[in-house]
Amino acid sequence: MKQLIRHIANLGLLLAFATLAVTGVMSFVLPFSITTARVHIVFGLVTLVLVGLHLAMRLDYFVRVARQSVQLKAKKKPQVPRWLVASIVVVWAGLLVVSFYGARPASDLIAVGYEARHAAEIFRASPQTAYEQVGPTVRVATLSADSGEVVIDVHVQYREDLPQQPAAAIWAQTTGNMPTMIQTLFVDQALAYSDKPNWNGKATPRHHILPIWRHRYRDVNGVDPTGDTDAVTSATPEHSFSIEQKLQSEEGQIVICLEFNAHGDPNAAYPDKHLGQPSLLYTALIDLRDDQDYYLMYRTAHGGGAEENGSPQYDFAELTSAMNLVEKVLVQIKRPDNEE
Repeated sequence: MKQLIRHIANLGLLLAFATLAVTGVMSFVLPFSITTARVHIVFGLVTLVLVGLHLAMRLDYFVRVARQSVQLKAKKKPQVPRWLVASIVVVWAGLLVVSFYGARPASDLIAVGYEARHAAEIFRASPQTAYEQVGPTVRVATLSADSGEVVIDVHVQYREDLPQQPAAAIWAQTTGNMPTMIQTLFVDQALAYSDKPNWNGKATPRHHILPIWRHRYRDVNGVDPTGDTDAVTSATPEHSFSIEQKLQSEEGQIVICLEFNAHGDPNAAYPDKHLGQPSLLYTALIDLRDDQDYYLMYRTAHGGGAEENGSPQYDFAELTSAMNLVEKVLVQIKRPDNEE
C-alpha cells in the first residue's frame, strides 16, 4: 500500500509541478487569462494534496532530521549537517521576507513581468465599482460613492437572439465640448489586460474594437493606443472619481457612456468579417443634484473611423444590423431618500 501511495505521489507531483510551472510562466509573461488562472489554482490544490502525501510518507525522516538538528550533543553524526539545515531555513526566511515586503531582488523580478511592463494599459475596476451578469442578455455595472450615499447602476439589455454579447465598456466623463474621462466602470475581461487582446480568436488592437473608450482612457492612464505617453493628458489626481466632489461642485453633472461592438457583423460599407460594423456609443447626461431616479441612454454616435483620434461619428446611414443590438440601456440613481 505504501509503495502504491509513493508512486501516486511521485508521478502525480511530476505532472502537477509541470502544469504549475507552465501556467506560472504564462501568468508572468502573458496578459491575465481566467483559464490560465483556473488551471493554476486547481493544480496548486492538487500539488498541495500530493505534497501532503509525500511528507506523510517521509514523516520519520523529517522528525529524525529535526531531532538531530536541535540536539546539543548528538550521539552520532547527524544524517543532514546542521549547517545545511540552518542555511536552508535562513534562505527560506529571507526569500519570504523580501517577497512579502516587495524588496529586491523580488521587486526586480516582478518589474520584468507582463503586469509591470503593461501596467498603464491594464484596466482593473476600483473598489467603488461592481459588475453583475443577470441572465444571458442583461449586464449591470454599479458605481458607489465612498460615503455610500449615491449609487449609479447602468442596466444594459441586449437583444435576446444574439449568439454572444458584444464587447463593451462603460465609463463616466465630464460634460462640455471636450469631455474628459473621470473613471471607467466596466470593460469586458477579454479586453481589460492588453491593448492588443485576443478577440474572438484573433489579436485585435483595442482601439479598433472600442476606439472611443480607448482614446478617452488615455485621460486616465496617460498612454495613447500606440503606446506613446501623452504628456498633456497624462494621469493626474483630478481624474480620480468622487461622487461627493460632483455633488459639491457648481455643475454636479456627469455623462455616463456605453460603447459596444459586436464581432462578425459585416455589411456592404464595413466588409471586414472580423471587425464588421463599428462600435456604437450610448450616452446619458446625469444631474446628480436633482431628484430624477432613472435616465434612458440614447444612441449618440459610432466609432467608425475613430481608430486614430477617438472622435465620435454621428452619421448612421451606413450602419444596418448594428443598430438593433440593444433593447434598452437604463441608468438608475439610488439615493438614501429614494431607495425603497
